[in-house]
Parts: sequence; C-alpha cells; structure tokens
Amino acid sequence: MRPTFRLVEGAERRPSCAAIVSIACAMFLASAATEAGAAAISVNTTDDVVADDGACSLREAISAVNGQAASGVTIGECEAGDGIGDVIAVPRGLYTLELGAAGDDANAGGDLDITRSVIISGLAGKTTVQNGIGEKRVLGDGDRVFHVDPPAAGDVDVTIRGLRVRYGDVTCDGALCDAGAGGIDAINGRDLTIENCVIDSNVTSCTGEDCGNPDPSGAAGGVLHGPVGNLTVRATTFTRNNAVCFDVDCLPGEVALSKTDGGALPIVDTLLEDVLFLKNAARCEVVGCDLEEVVDLEQEDLTMTRVTFSGNSSFCEGEDCDTDEILDVSFAGNATLDGVVLGGNKISCDGAFCTQDPMFSVGGLGTLTVIDTEVTRNKVSCKTVVCDTDEIVNFGSDGVFTVSNLVIETNKIQCKNTACDVDPVAILGSGSALDIDGLVVGGNKRSCQGVDCSVDANVVLASDVSVDLLNGAFTRNKAQCKGDFCEVDGMVVVSSLGDASIGESLFDKNQSKATGGNVFPAYAGALYVTVDGATTIDQVTVTKNRSSGDGGGIAIDTGTVTITSSIIVGNRAADFGGGIVNDDTIVSITDTQITDNRADSGGGIGNFGTLGSLLGTTTVADNDPDDCVNLDTGTGCP
Repeated sequence: MRPTFRLVEGAERRPSCAAIVSIACAMFLASAATEAGAAAISVNTTDDVVADDGACSLREAISAVNGQAASGVTIGECEAGDGIGDVIAVPRGLYTLELGAAGDDANAGGDLDITRSVIISGLAGKTTVQNGIGEKRVLGDGDRVFHVDPPAAGDVDVTIRGLRVRYGDVTCDGALCDAGAGGIDAINGRDLTIENCVIDSNVTSCTGEDCGNPDPSGAAGGVLHGPVGNLTVRATTFTRNNAVCFDVDCLPGEVALSKTDGGALPIVDTLLEDVLFLKNAARCEVVGCDLEEVVDLEQEDLTMTRVTFSGNSSFCEGEDCDTDEILDVSFAGNATLDGVVLGGNKISCDGAFCTQDPMFSVGGLGTLTVIDTEVTRNKVSCKTVVCDTDEIVNFGSDGVFTVSNLVIETNKIQCKNTACDVDPVAILGSGSALDIDGLVVGGNKRSCQGVDCSVDANVVLASDVSVDLLNGAFTRNKAQCKGDFCEVDGMVVVSSLGDASIGESLFDKNQSKATGGNVFPAYAGALYVTVDGATTIDQVTVTKNRSSGDGGGIAIDTGTVTITSSIIVGNRAADFGGGIVNDDTIVSITDTQITDNRADSGGGIGNFGTLGSLLGTTTVADNDPDDCVNLDTGTGCP
C-alpha cells in the first residue's frame, strides 16, 4: 500500500470568461496579446476537454500551439498557433486536469504537454491550474501539471505568468529512477520564465530500494529546469512543495525549485527577483535515505534580489541518513545576493551516523557579492550517536568575495550524543580577497552534549589572499560543550594566507565554554587571529567576552600583529590571557586600553611570543592577577 500524504484542499470552482462577459476580462485578453505582439488564443472554459464543441479548453489551446492547428471547426474553438510569439490567455477560474491518466506525452490526458514555445498568461491570484488525477491523500498516484518538451526536441521557450500551479504529484519506482517535477517539469526546455505565480503543494517521491537519481537530479516537487536555457523567476511564491521517500537508500529529489547542470556547470544564467520560498519540506524516514535541496541552482551567472526563505525544512530519520541544503548554489561565472532573507528554517536528523550539509551554501568560480542580506532564527539539530551538523551559512568563491551589510543573528546549532560535531554558524571564504563592510553576528548559540563532542568556531572569515573586515559587530554569541573529552574552538576566526585587517568593530559578551572531564579548553572568547602575513587591528572594542580556556578576548598565533586605538576591557579566561593571549606572534600595541581583564595567569596579556614596547597612550592596568606575563619565563612584559 502506498503511504498517504496530506495536501491542501482545492478552491471552489469559479466561472470563466465565457460565463461572465466583463470589461475586466476583455482588458485581460487584450493585455495578454499585447505583451507578446501577437493575437492571444483565448481559453473560454475551465473544463478539461478535447472535443469540437465550441469551447476552447486550456489543454486544447496548448495543442493548438503545439500543432499549429485549430482545435476544431466550430465557432468558439481554439485558433491555430502561428509559431511566432504564441500567447494563451487563461481567464480567472479553477482549471482541474482530470482527463485521461498519467503517462501521456501527447497532451491527450494527464499533464499539459508543451512542445512549442509559448506564453501562458493568467490573472495573478485568480487563475489556478491543478492536477486532478488520483487521490490527493494518496502519494504518487497523480501526474504533474505542466511538462515542457517531453520528447526533448529542443528550442522550446516557455513563459508562465499569473497562474497558481498546484497538486502536481509524480513518483518513480526502482533504482536510479527519475520522477520529474510535480508542478512544472522543464528539464528538456530551453528558456523558462515564471512571473507572478504561486507554485503550491506539489510533490515528488520515489519507491523501492535505491530509488531516485542523484547525478544529475531528475526530480523536484515544484519546478525542474534543465541546463540548456536561462531561468527567470519574478514575483512568485513557492509554498508547501514536498519531496519524500520511505524506502532504504532512497533519494526523492529537490523540493521547490531545481536548475540542474546536466553534469557540468552550464553557460546559462539564473535570475530570481521578488521570490518567496515558504514552508517547503523534504522528509525521509528510513535507513540510508538521502534528501536533496529545497532549492538547487547551477548556472553561469546568478542574481538573487529580494528573495526570502522562511519556514522551510529538511528532516531525515534512520541510520546513515543525510539532509541537504535549504539553498544550494553553484556558479561558474559571478553571483550576487541582494536583499536576501534566510529566516526561520530547520534541518534535523535523527539516526545514528546521520549527516547534514550546510543550510545555505553558495559557491563558485568567479566573484561573489552579498548585499543587505539577513540570516536569522534558523535551527540545525541532530540527536544521535556520531552525528555531524554543518554550517548555517557557507558562502565562498574562487574570485573576490565582497560583503556589504550581512546580518547573522539568533541561529542555533545543537547536537546531543556521543562524538557529535557542531560546525560554525557561518563560513565566508575566498580564494582571492575577502572584503567585508558591515557584518553583524549576534545571539547565535551552538552546543553539543556528550562524550567526545566538539564545537567549531562561531564564524570563520578565510582567504588565500587577504581578509578585510570593517564595521563588524559580534555580540552575545555562545558556544558550549558538555561531556568528557569535549572541545570548543574560537568564537570569530580570521584566517588568511596573506594579510588581514580588522577595523571599527565590536566584540562584546561572547562566550566559549567547555565543561566535563579531560576537556580541551575553549580558545578565544571573542577573536582568534591566524594569519600568515601582517594583521592590523584598529579601533576595535573587545569587552566582557569569556573563554573557559585561553584568550578571553583575543587569541593570536601566527604572523605579525599591530593593535592600535582599541579597547580590550572586562574579558575573562580560565587559563591564560584574559585580554590577549599571544601564542607565537610578534605583537605591537599602540594607543590601546587593556584593563579589568582576568585569567589564571596573564590577566591583561599572556605572552608566549614576542611583545614589543607598549607605545603611545597604551594603558595596561587593573587586570587580575597581573597585567602582563611572559608565560614561558613567568616574568613581566615590556
């Protein structure tokens, strides 16, 4: 018996333009034709019929475009398409596809098969096209809604505008099978444009051991697009789409939107503008199951502007199960994220040896630009033996990576069991220069509880060339492990094979803590600098941070470091260096206040390296138990 799966109930049937002759309807038809510069084929019935009965159904209109022939000779039938900018005008109403059965690729029944380029234009918020094959509560007995170029003839460009596309239900059975997409399957299409649409409550699934095909992906709940054309999505909402499976080692496919690369990054582009991804979900509950992304985009250049991800989830239960990203982007050219909101999403796994990929992953070969973007209230968790949680954010590029106003706040990563591993909240990395102006990281919590568990750094800023951080604020972040042999790394790690600069930034009330028997002490309550070249720290405030090991405020271990015009006050370390611990570095300090810090030794500065003279108005005073100690010799500092 197939598992049941609850989908949203349908809307009531509404009258079509044929039933209500109105000025608004006439204006709509004229508008649809004007946009393409051609006469529109006007749908005038909501019924799913193929007959010479004086009515033009949506199915008949598509066939009139496909075959360049009228749907019949009776007045009121669909006119023939001309192959030059064909437009189908779909008035307000509920269009339920209930003719025939799934599996037809000639547009005679089941889904709507499109074999020639066309614009399908409805009234946004008023026009719904939905699958009506099978039972809504039974998974896998329906059909998709739209199928673009089933025979893969090529050169089919499709624009879908002003439609609600819902209840698509596709499945496949057997090892390495491809289910396709439930809403819009354009894996064989060329350019695909979706505007002012809602892609709602579509599902993809597979049955049988090892079902699903990972390379390249051939399944998605909402929309699937192939590698030979550009993808453009504007003013569209993807909501309540699903990818599910229930058999050993199953792989159900992507959830809401997938642009697959066909095995190699294509030379086509993707544009997402004013798009919402809300409450889409991937789920599997069996040994070895492998969930794929909610959104997967693979292309040359990518632009995402005012795109929101909220309430999406990925959950697996079973030994060796794996969850993938909410968003996974790969680009061969350049990518820009502008005004993107990633908030309130969840990834969890519950099974021994389960693994999780980063929640939001963006990586490519060219330049990456992130502007005015928020990552808030996301949660990653695992609850079983030897589970591995990955980052909330993992953004990187081989080229220059530029960040302007990125907020990462109140996210949580948690694991509870033996040998679990918690990765950073965020990794920002570049093979070239990493330039950051405006980075807020606050109120994030990471914890592990169990023997031999580990918590990595909160944020890692890494580059092969240089890291430049300006106007950063890192406040009230917490990292904690509880259990024998547990380990906690630094709070904010700046790593570069070249040079680094940190300016006009705040590090306040962050805490790294390890408790239990034989623990590895926490390192760097606020900032850990590991830079091969020269690092400058200028006009930085480091206050009230805590470390259960070394470096309550700042820990430094490589290169040369210059600290100027900074405030390092009120930090605490359980071991060495309440304000600063210098492991093996040449450090010079000018016009800086280092006061009221505390540690077991080296309350102000704990020095294992080379500390130059304290220059200018530098003050090192009122630290406990001492202001500065050379930890190798036990003597004071310059």
